[in-house]
Amino acid sequence: MFPEGRVQSVLLKGIDPAQKVIQIPSHILQTDDTSLIPALIGSRMARETRLKEGSEVTIRWRDIHGTFDAIDIQIAGIMNTTVQSVDNNQIWLPLATLREMIQAPDQATLVVLGKKYYLHPQG
Repeated sequence: MFPEGRVQSVLLKGIDPAQKVIQIPSHILQTDDTSLIPALIGSRMARETRLKEGSEVTIRWRDIHGTFDAIDIQIAGIMNTTVQSVDNNQIWLPLATLREMIQAPDQATLVVLGKKYYLHPQG
């Protein structure tokens, strides 16, 4: 990412804006505005990068084929958390958008299930 013209390494993470399993305010990423991609960051990240709600910043990534691309995102929200692995150098994007960006439809590296989810054996 390039806040204020500087280069900063970040990890882009996708999350379903409608999820209710993890205590991340992912609902902030729900929007009808398609002009900019909404993003969620932690308060520590916001402080280090001097980004605020409404700030726009350019991010660059590599897709699954190794091709680089870049786009501007808008900080839709800043969350307070004490969990460093959720905050430090993390940018949370809508999962469907991230999948499209990296050309990896229906892919995930981590699936979190609710407490009442049971896997029934198929017969």
